[in-house]
Amino acid sequence: MLLTSHLTPNRTCLRAAQLTTGLSTPSSLTSGYSEESMASHVAYAIVSIRHHTKTYRTVPVVGLPTRLKPQLKILYESYPALSPHTIASPWFGNKAYLYTYLGHVLVDGLQDARGEDERCDDVLVQSNRGEAAMSTATKGRLAGKNAIITGGAGGIGLETSILFANEGANVLMADISGPALEKAKAKVLQLVPNASKVETTICDVSKEDQVKSMIESLDAWGGLDVIFNNAGIMHAQDDDAVGTPEAIWDLTMSINVKGVWFGCKHAVESFRRNKKNKTSVINTASVVALVGSATPQLAYTASKGAVLALTRELAIVHARDGYRFNNLCPAPLNTPLLQDWLGDDKPKRARREIHFPTGRFGEAVEQAQAVLFLASDEASFVNGHDMVVDGGMTKAYVTPEGQPCAAPTNNALKNEL
Repeated sequence: MLLTSHLTPNRTCLRAAQLTTGLSTPSSLTSGYSEESMASHVAYAIVSIRHHTKTYRTVPVVGLPTRLKPQLKILYESYPALSPHTIASPWFGNKAYLYTYLGHVLVDGLQDARGEDERCDDVLVQSNRGEAAMSTATKGRLAGKNAIITGGAGGIGLETSILFANEGANVLMADISGPALEKAKAKVLQLVPNASKVETTICDVSKEDQVKSMIESLDAWGGLDVIFNNAGIMHAQDDDAVGTPEAIWDLTMSINVKGVWFGCKHAVESFRRNKKNKTSVINTASVVALVGSATPQLAYTASKGAVLALTRELAIVHARDGYRFNNLCPAPLNTPLLQDWLGDDKPKRARREIHFPTGRFGEAVEQAQAVLFLASDEASFVNGHDMVVDGGMTKAYVTPEGQPCAAPTNNALKNEL
């Protein structure tokens, strides 16, 4: 498509410009607005759409019908050099050229179609289709945010990846198993086919160079906005002070504490490097860091207590930078990690289930919903908080009798959302 000063504002272009600027009638296109004010009006509308479709922030759009956003997204993909300067330049200050430009953008590819009126109708049809099929990336509670989720191949990490993608985030899923990651990614894309961006990376969070590389890779996306430091282990040999092997203690601390520290450290460096001032770090701790247990996993419990303290400190240190740090404290869940540990030992399982007022373990999706809130701007005044999602377990003394409450189905078990 070549746009030159020789183009004239035919009826189709005038109609398209009318729709774009929100003017009520075709006659409004030739009266009531100076060239300067019209150019400014359209510049604001188009640049707002560029901001909306490229960085997926929610911005006001003056006089622009929602159904025409896909067309203006195409405009910016076709003309990346377009800017407020070029829109408001003397060339575009001429209303005829301005209307012609907008009109041809909106009807490009339809010029060999039927008559002018039909072409205008076709623009509307295509626009409505475009709106219906628009990526979730232009909408949602995390629209435009770049997010990393460690431990993303299963459990809470996978459920969070699904919710983040569905709410418009660009998601990088990290874990130590490549095949598990690819399977998890396929599930996310199955459930959120219009996801903006879902990628995977293998990362051992106990290795600082791998964490650093993972976070720096998001500079190409515009920089990190949200990180969920979720990767962790609960080793079968973890016991009490006497029975826990030193190697298991060191391994648990290396992954559960140093991994979170590395994630926070390089997240802060990324926020600074990319000049971010509205970010969120969520670290997975546990209710075992809040209450004691006679069935110990001492290294795990100590590691989660360390995460609580680390997160609290960073929340205060970086409060005026706009970097929020919060803990997620899950109760025992129906995750592969816990269920593998409990195995078929029914007494072992029952000894834990009895402490839940609801009569059941939590589900990963229930934790993921809390993470979604903490990641979103809805939680802008939530900082240094221990988000306990435990079904009331830590508040209970004697729990009710009767049938357990029904549990929600994890999204990973569904074929569609």
